[in-house]
Amino acid sequence: MTKFDKILIVFVVFISLFGMYMVKERASNYNKKYVEIIVDGTEHSKYILDNNIDKEIEVITDKGYNIIHIQNGQVVVAESDCNNQLCVRKGVIEEPGELIVCLPHRVIVQITGSSDDLDSISY
Repeated sequence: MTKFDKILIVFVVFISLFGMYMVKERASNYNKKYVEIIVDGTEHSKYILDNNIDKEIEVITDKGYNIIHIQNGQVVVAESDCNNQLCVRKGVIEEPGELIVCLPHRVIVQITGSSDDLDSISY
């Protein structure tokens, strides 16, 4: 067995262990839902959406501010200083694919992840 063979074996074992770790990580996060807050096209913050989280996030930009509440597995924009207040009137979101947009402030609040519910297309 040459030195190159030993290096190759170590490399293959390392890649295999890394692959198993990545598969385990993906499988453990499969049914989790996340709240992503995107400001001006870049991710501001990301939180796991579950019933145990109770958080208030204040997003301040040069265009204004938004106050976002995450509580009991639901997300709502509680306060904003924009003129039309559409983001506040949107109400509560809680399922993947739902989002709240504040165009004057360029803020997007969206829920990502997988859902256990069937929709009309998959059913």
